[in-house]
Amino acid sequence: AFIRGCGVLAGDGRVTVGDTTYTATKGIVLNTGTAPAAPPIDGLADTPYWTNRDAVKLTELPSSLIVIGGGAIGCELAQVMALFGVRVPVVEVADRLVAPEEPEAGEALQKAFAASGIQVRTGATISSVAYADGQFTLDLGDQQPTAEKLLVAAGRRTNLAGLGLEAGSQSISAALLYR
Repeated sequence: AFIRGCGVLAGDGRVTVGDTTYTATKGIVLNTGTAPAAPPIDGLADTPYWTNRDAVKLTELPSSLIVIGGGAIGCELAQVMALFGVRVPVVEVADRLVAPEEPEAGEALQKAFAASGIQVRTGATISSVAYADGQFTLDLGDQQPTAEKLLVAAGRRTNLAGLGLEAGSQSISAALLYR
C-alpha cells in the first residue's frame, strides 16, 4: 500500500499515519526530505545568514553575497546572483567546485565563473564568521572577505526528528530516502 501523510514509526513493523496504524508485511519506506545544513563554523550560528530557501525568496538584491559551498546549489545561486550584478565570491572547503562530480565539471565551472567575475576560493578553511554593522566577514586565515549577505549552501541533512526512530527495532526494515 502507498500511504501519503506524516508518518511515525510505532514499533515492530508498524507505522502510524494520522489516526491509523499500519503493519508492514515487507518493510517501511520513509521519504523524510531534507533541510539545509550549516557547518560548525565559529560564530556562524549567531549571524543572520541565508540558506537556499531564503535566497530564492528575496525581493531586493544585495550588493554583495558570499557563498559558502561550491556544490550544485551554491554554484547555481552564485551564478544567478552574479548575472543580476551582485558581487559574489564562492568559498569551498573541497579542492574543487562540485567535488562529488567528475573533475572536468568542476574545472569547466571554475572557468565559467572566472569569465563571469565570480571569485572562487577552493581548499578553504573557514576559521570564523562574524556579522557587524550589516556586513559579514569570513576569516580564511590569509583573507577576510566581506559581503552584505552570506549564503550557506554547504549540504543538506535528513529530517529525522519526530519519526519515532526510538520505537524501531531490529526487525523494522526502514529505508530513509532523501534527495
